[in-house]
Amino acid sequence: MNGRVETIENRQLRRENRPLIRLSAPSPPQETAGEKGSRRVQGADDSSESVRNAANPLIHSQHSDSRRPTSDSDSRLPTPDSRSTNTSTYDTLPLVALVFVAGNAADVFGPELAQAIDAVLRQRFPSLAVVRREPYRSDPVEAAGWSQLQARAMRMIAAPHLSGLDAYQSVYLPLRFERVEHIVVPTVADPLETGSLDALLDELRLFAAQASLPTDDVELMQLAAKYLEDDDLFDADLDVQTYVQLLLTAKQAAAHGVALWIAAE
Repeated sequence: MNGRVETIENRQLRRENRPLIRLSAPSPPQETAGEKGSRRVQGADDSSESVRNAANPLIHSQHSDSRRPTSDSDSRLPTPDSRSTNTSTYDTLPLVALVFVAGNAADVFGPELAQAIDAVLRQRFPSLAVVRREPYRSDPVEAAGWSQLQARAMRMIAAPHLSGLDAYQSVYLPLRFERVEHIVVPTVADPLETGSLDALLDELRLFAAQASLPTDDVELMQLAAKYLEDDDLFDADLDVQTYVQLLLTAKQAAAHGVALWIAAE
């Protein structure tokens, strides 16, 4: 029994530490024959250009696996460990696993940014309650599972809140409203994508009925355990694995009146 428990824990650690490719980064442009010839003629210019590129963190990130630290003034809301997820670079920066967090902005972001996010959300949604409690964090899921879940749901149902948020700088608030909103946060270029938690739950339950998936907590946890414990299923049905963790977290958020955040580990 101890060996089996250790095996499951090792699989969980492997899932958490496994680097994942970026969801939607653009592919590098293809060179034409003329461009290739021009590049060969450049000679010494290439060397000096590479030195200049090394001083530019955005250009340098396209040629290196190093992760660029972010700040509150970066163009995207930073992930919990303050690593960049700028999709303007190519597939050189691995996107780590996603987690769903039922809690407050301070459970996901640094103090200053969390305060700024809270301020703009409460300005836009004055009825948003203040709840202080320990956050609930889902098991990590592979980032590709988010887009796979969205694509599958869109083939079956109308799901504007499930399909309307990207897997970064996004939140579902414990309120009901019709459309996904994009909330501008000072010092951050990209808006905070904001969906309705109530609408998300409706869409997930409708999707579950169409896809013959469980919605009961016990059955959801049993399904999650099946994927975790079976090596053959470790990377299988990423949409289903994402659905399970998302619905479990959404239920926790709704039960305690807190927001559901999509974050990267």
